[in-house]
Amino acid sequence: MADQILRDQRGNPIGKITEYQGKLRISDHLGHFLGSYDPKTNTTYDYLNRKVGTGNLLTTLL
Repeated sequence: MADQILRDQRGNPIGKITEYQGKLRISDHLGHFLGSYDPKTNTTYDYLNRKVGTGNLLTTLL
């Protein structure tokens, strides 16, 4: 999967989703890690590795 740039309504970048070791990771526009999604367990975790919920909820971490 190629990196996915997330943009606001004006087209300014607000975050990026990348794939790393089979997981999806989200970072803000400054590159700070916000959380990850593990498709094997169908679970999203925040930057402290606390469970956020079931399913891909990465964009809710922005």
